[in-house]
Amino acid sequence: MPNEDNVSAVESLIVNDKNKLIELNKKLDRETISFGYLKESIEIIAYIMKILFELDDFEKQLTNIQTSIVELEAWFSHN
Repeated sequence: MPNEDNVSAVESLIVNDKNKLIELNKKLDRETISFGYLKESIEIIAYIMKILFELDDFEKQLTNIQTSIVELEAWFSHN
């Protein structure tokens, strides 16, 4: 009888451990999915930042071109 009790107790522990592992696996899946969304969001933000920096650089280049045009117009008007 004591052996049967021990076997029953071990079986119960195995079932409990299995259930805990299943729950941990579900939690890990959710965290992995959340991490995937976070990673994707960071990549999108990085892409947007890259575009904004490129636009800022383009705007600076346009300003320089406009300044050069104004200077050329002024030079031609004096000559």
